[in-house]
Amino acid sequence: MSKGWISIDRKIQEHYFWKEKRVFSKLEAWLDILLNVNHKEKKVVIKNTLFIVKRGQSINSQLTWSKRWNWNRSKVKRFLEMLENDNMVELKTNNKTSILTVCKYDSYQDAKTSNEHQMNIKRTSNEHQTNTNNNVNNVNNDNNDNKKEKKEIFNFRKSLINLGAKEELVIDWLRVRRNKKATNTKTALNGFKNQLNKSNKNINEILEICINKSWSGFNNEWIEKDKKINSKEEYEKFIRKNVTF
Repeated sequence: MSKGWISIDRKIQEHYFWKEKRVFSKLEAWLDILLNVNHKEKKVVIKNTLFIVKRGQSINSQLTWSKRWNWNRSKVKRFLEMLENDNMVELKTNNKTSILTVCKYDSYQDAKTSNEHQMNIKRTSNEHQTNTNNNVNNVNNDNNDNKKEKKEIFNFRKSLINLGAKEELVIDWLRVRRNKKATNTKTALNGFKNQLNKSNKNINEILEICINKSWSGFNNEWIEKDKKINSKEEYEKFIRKNVTF
């Protein structure tokens, strides 16, 4: 079984997972106790009576716990008694409130370990600041070099749209290109733009032609050639229909 411990910030109670409307499990209820008992001594006044609530203690009533956990009070009572029987908590009641004390609370919030952790953070921070100051010029130079070398990521689809292409046509043509295993590189785009300029046609007209004919690329000569083939076929069809020999 794994040993050791982790610290859990009380801010976890502000997370939407924790705020989710639900019936708490026994584990969640135990964690809620650990998160809500005092981490340092505090004075509280209840019905004009002063209580000193020590570290690891809570004066939440059973009703308060039942509302937090969405349990009935009988279930809360049985649960707290079970914790007490297992020496996990101590319970004391009076005519004003109930006092719950987590046994061996420091084992859950080890002050010594916490202090050492803070000292390590501070020491590491100081060392980091010293190294940063010593190397600030090198860092600035590296950042300048990175800015020069940084290149914008090329996007074939967005580039076509920026040229005035309709997005639905671009998507259909990219599907054709994918089926034909064509690569969507900047070189391919430049070639397409070059042939587009030669055609003197709108980019959307060209895309519709490429989609209908399943062309993964485009060459202006293909259109001219296609026109001639279509004209020849139509001529021969007309001859067969209207001319008798």
